[in-house]
Amino acid sequence: MIVRTSAPWTRERPTGNLMPTQAICHCNRKGSLMSVRPLLVVLLSLPVGSVAFAQHAEISSPEQTFVYSVQPLNPAAGQFPEGVNCGTVIVDNGSAVNSPGSGPAGADQSVLQDTALGLGSFGFSHSSAGAFRVADQFTVGTNATLRCITLYAYQTGSTTASTITSVNLRIWNGVPGSMGSSVVFGDTTTNRLLFSQWSNAYRTLQSSPGDTTRPIMEQVVDLGGLSLPAGTYWVDWQTGGTLASGPWAPPITITGQAVTGDALQFDGSAWNTMVDGTNQQGLPFQIRGSVLPTPVPQPSVIPSNTTLGLTLLALLAGMAAFLQFRSRR
Repeated sequence: MIVRTSAPWTRERPTGNLMPTQAICHCNRKGSLMSVRPLLVVLLSLPVGSVAFAQHAEISSPEQTFVYSVQPLNPAAGQFPEGVNCGTVIVDNGSAVNSPGSGPAGADQSVLQDTALGLGSFGFSHSSAGAFRVADQFTVGTNATLRCITLYAYQTGSTTASTITSVNLRIWNGVPGSMGSSVVFGDTTTNRLLFSQWSNAYRTLQSSPGDTTRPIMEQVVDLGGLSLPAGTYWVDWQTGGTLASGPWAPPITITGQAVTGDALQFDGSAWNTMVDGTNQQGLPFQIRGSVLPTPVPQPSVIPSNTTLGLTLLALLAGMAAFLQFRSRR
């Protein structure tokens, strides 16, 4: 049974012992009840490229639909299936989560701070069905072997069952597309995805907390045991999924901080700063593998003064004995 209210932010609230619990909010600027389902049907019937991939980001709208659904957490989040050995974290580029445990059933939230900071981008376009790509830099402090990278994406309207099916990526020895930079690993076509699952987090709006429309998936991607010397590198990637929306890349999210990094986005012709308004964003990811120990130089053996003196004395004594022997002959 659905109970409707006439409040400006109208929610359809299930009653009784229904699981999962779900409520939907249809809202507009004037505060009147407005169903967006017909509009969504029209949008989803359009060619995918005309809806999602012409946008550089998914922007918050006052007429969007919010869904409040309580789903059980994923006990495997952050873990790896048997047989997938990625090593330890050697690079942590940050997190999309800024409100851990505050969502439905204790889920984490990546809260877009529309109220406090005026931000408006839920996530950034990087679908493998289009031209957009995203990139960010990382540094390894010593020689390292890279085995896996964990990336994050969502498709609006998905359940907590992952809809992500592919990831292609490249690693550069400099800023992507810049003079002197070259690709040291990967390409734009090979699907390197090992597995994808719900990360136990939602991308939500500060003015509408608890929304479950955007479950964030974690993608573990194979880096093939790439060996890199110490230095700064860039990784760029695209993600593919089965829904019409996105996939979108949620940015690093820090409470009270509008600028969170220096990521880039490729629009099909050029690399540009990845911004929410004028605020450059970073991208969350973790790289796992192993670091190679730096060889410790062995000091040269320098004889002490005592040792040197004794050696010279022995040589002189030997020469004196030799000369004395010759003179006797």
